[in-house]
Amino acid sequence: MGIRGQTVLELFLLVAIIFAIIAALAPLIGKQHELNLVTGAARDGANEAATLLSLGYGSSGVALPNLSVRLQKIQETHSGGAIKLSITFSRALSLTAKNFTKYTVLKHINKALNGNFAEVTSVQGRYYTVTKNNITISP
Repeated sequence: MGIRGQTVLELFLLVAIIFAIIAALAPLIGKQHELNLVTGAARDGANEAATLLSLGYGSSGVALPNLSVRLQKIQETHSGGAIKLSITFSRALSLTAKNFTKYTVLKHINKALNGNFAEVTSVQGRYYTVTKNNITISP
């Protein structure tokens, strides 16, 4: 085999190795991307809920002025790829306000993962599932 043939073979082998590495990392990158989408959408939904609650919407007309929201943590469980969200507000919310916030967060997650802004009780992505029961609101 001549020098040109060996160079072409080495180049082909290098390209094959690069594609193999990309194929091996693709699921990890996809999972991280979906987790990032869920995190961002949860933050957007929690901020929207805080704004609407501070205006008196969704909490039986009781305004909660100066309500600030902070997404405290996101924890992935290893059983079935479920994501648990913990959202911390600056003050305690009523049960009605907590449910309103959960549905608002799920709407934003559903929009980010599925392109649909409908009110749902759970969202199934390619790798993860988020349900109303997996969202904790405190204090």
